[in-house]
Amino acid sequence: NLVTVYLLVRDAYGAVSTASANITVEIPLLEDDSQLNELVDGLLGSTNDMLKNGDAEGVALAVKGTSAVLNSAQFGSTSKAKADRAKLSNSLGDALDVMAPSGAVVSWIAETLCVVLGVPEETGGDTVNASFGIFGSLLNMSSGLSVKEGLSTYSGASITMGLSSLMGA
Repeated sequence: NLVTVYLLVRDAYGAVSTASANITVEIPLLEDDSQLNELVDGLLGSTNDMLKNGDAEGVALAVKGTSAVLNSAQFGSTSKAKADRAKLSNSLGDALDVMAPSGAVVSWIAETLCVVLGVPEETGGDTVNASFGIFGSLLNMSSGLSVKEGLSTYSGASITMGLSSLMGA
């Protein structure tokens, strides 16, 4: 996946400088269960630290990335993956609780939850319950937003797509 990374630097006097670079991001190639478990456990541990430091957006990014790694793994324990997905959905719910309401947040969290739910046979009851709670929060959040605040048909489509993924789990 080709990604453009932007850097914005501002000093105390108001001077601003920017830079950008295109980079290719690849999902890591894992050779066995131990590498998968080490990576997932490390990322799950980092979400707790990020949330304690108020970095809810970082938590959502880590949840999406970790879920993508789980979705691409060709090996591993289904019961461990179910437990990991439950932790990921709970971390995402915790992050959502402290995010400011916006249409972008609604879309982003719904799309991230679709990635968490990416492998139905690895989605257990705890993940399903947490996901229903998250979608309830997203619907509540979006009911108070207007088009001016970023709510769009895209936000609604993201929620619909996420609920469809949840119903398939």
